[in-house]
Amino acid sequence: MYFRMTRLFPSEFFGSEELPNTTFHFSDSKARIRFGDPEQGDETPSDRRVVCEVTIERQPGKSVVEVLENIAAGFYDQECKEFQAGWIRKRQAGETRGGCCLPWDVLPQAYKDFFAEISKKMNTLVINTCNTLKWVTGAWWLHSRLIGSTTEWSVDGTKWNILPSKIVIGSVSWSAGLSWSADEMDEVKKMVESGESEPLAHELLREAVGLRPEYPDVALIMAVSAAEIGIKQYIGRSQPETEWLIENMPSPDILRMLREYIPKIKPQNEFLGRVVIPENSILSKLKKAVPNRNRLIHVGETKHTHEDLDALLSCVSDLLYLLDYYSGRDWALGHLSESSLLELGVDA
Repeated sequence: MYFRMTRLFPSEFFGSEELPNTTFHFSDSKARIRFGDPEQGDETPSDRRVVCEVTIERQPGKSVVEVLENIAAGFYDQECKEFQAGWIRKRQAGETRGGCCLPWDVLPQAYKDFFAEISKKMNTLVINTCNTLKWVTGAWWLHSRLIGSTTEWSVDGTKWNILPSKIVIGSVSWSAGLSWSADEMDEVKKMVESGESEPLAHELLREAVGLRPEYPDVALIMAVSAAEIGIKQYIGRSQPETEWLIENMPSPDILRMLREYIPKIKPQNEFLGRVVIPENSILSKLKKAVPNRNRLIHVGETKHTHEDLDALLSCVSDLLYLLDYYSGRDWALGHLSESSLLELGVDA
């Protein structure tokens, strides 16, 4: 069987007016990557885009083949209709992003495991090929320009069907767009007029979230760095006399800082007279992430999974907003996850 992942990016990111039409064949993995125009019959937007398409040959297990054959035979049609109706309602209410052609829960675990394996294989091949092209050709493409993703399957490599997938940004919940209340508008106005803007630690975390799908290793490094910088910035804000030491000291042992030093700093907000850093939702996640980050930097590899990265991004977000709250920003408490609020004894 054949499986195909199609990605798109704007044509201006190629160095010539003539769009590329090139295919890389990888014999050891029975895969190929094609760069070029969308295939005949595909809709081409006015801002012409280039296809980056990876196709891989793989024979899945019997249970996976049965799922795909049942989909092709219309076995799941009713579930699809009900699911799509519910998804459209949620999409219109702004409660979800992305989409799915089939309820994920009705699919067997064997299929889910296969999809995770094959999609990771194809995605990694696309990313590695594009990154190597950028490196060898000296092209400074922006990391966020590779857009869109469609995953398909075929028996013969000519007639293609959508491969059921679960389209999420990990387990992390991020707002799909900007919206604000009158109080938030007033707060932003005061901060901007006073010369304040989003702290560097939050900027780094936001970049890490954007990099997660394409560059998980870079996202891991940036997320841990965001935590380290956020801790340093909190200490500098709370104890201005330590500014020189904080700016010039090596990266601290952030777990020790959070457990032993941060609770001793007098906060502007607190929880029942105490500064608390949640153990399960923050400290335990950082305890796992920091060694993985260090191994990635020094050895060039890590056992950090996408699930671990999702948990890290969520925990660093909680940490930074919690430190904002301890700095006197009451509104920051509203951005903590339910698990952190429960550990802090706050009603979610």
